[in-house]
Amino acid sequence: MSYCLDSTELEKLLDLRLNQEGIEDAALNSLIENANQWQEKVLCLSFSLARIIERRNDSASLSREMIADFFSMPEEMFIDIQECDENFVNYMLEHEHSGDIDLEMSLQTVARRLSEHCYEKRTLRD
Repeated sequence: MSYCLDSTELEKLLDLRLNQEGIEDAALNSLIENANQWQEKVLCLSFSLARIIERRNDSASLSREMIADFFSMPEEMFIDIQECDENFVNYMLEHEHSGDIDLEMSLQTVARRLSEHCYEKRTLRD
């Protein structure tokens, strides 16, 4: 089972990569180290990156640098970027998001399920 980073965890990862800021959370630090060594896959959502950029309100050049780094990560570590395309959003709205839980948590659930292969059920991969 893959772990899906929330926007706060993804922001810490980007800060580590771009600004060499350490990560104090030992579990997250271990997860990132394992992904850097191609031992454990981590998922992240393009939606989370959009939330980070919106929240930080940094300069345009830093945002461009963050975007470039985000999309280059799969070449450097075991990370899968889940694009929130039309099929992903439709599946989420039809099957997952009831309004009872946070939208980001719903998206993370869909991303984890999408990364797993299930022989007995129809999935987004079919």
